[in-house]
Amino acid sequence: MMIESLTRRRVDGSFVGIVNGNPYHIVDGDALYGQAQEIAGQMGDELPFEDSTDYVSPAPSAPIILTSRQLFAALALTGFVTEAEALAAGRAGVVPAAIDAVFAELPAQDAFLARLTWATMREVPRDHPLISAMIGASLATSEQVDGIFALGSSLP
Repeated sequence: MMIESLTRRRVDGSFVGIVNGNPYHIVDGDALYGQAQEIAGQMGDELPFEDSTDYVSPAPSAPIILTSRQLFAALALTGFVTEAEALAAGRAGVVPAAIDAVFAELPAQDAFLARLTWATMREVPRDHPLISAMIGASLATSEQVDGIFALGSSLP
């Protein structure tokens, strides 16, 4: 995914742009956020702020937090990992191959900490740094991760 253009910035620090021909809200933590900041810096005053008189701050919503079981199940149900990998993750904290490949690209100490976090996590918030790392490594898009978390939160 790549930003085709930015149309405005919002007072909350996010941006509105065009991605894949569609309007897209780019928030902090999104894989495109750094690119949006760079483009905004180049545009300077040419990138307008959203009209603050029309702006209504959205009501804060609670972040989606999944149990590790819900995450592993949703990853398997959406095909990001196999059922066997999801079971191994739940039983013994084994990192699925595709996710471990992302961890392997990190510096040695960060990779160790990522694997340890994976093996011991009991709850996973949508904004967890490991989730951002997977988006940044193009393992999944932000929208796909939102779908995984929505599915996971619907599971008992």
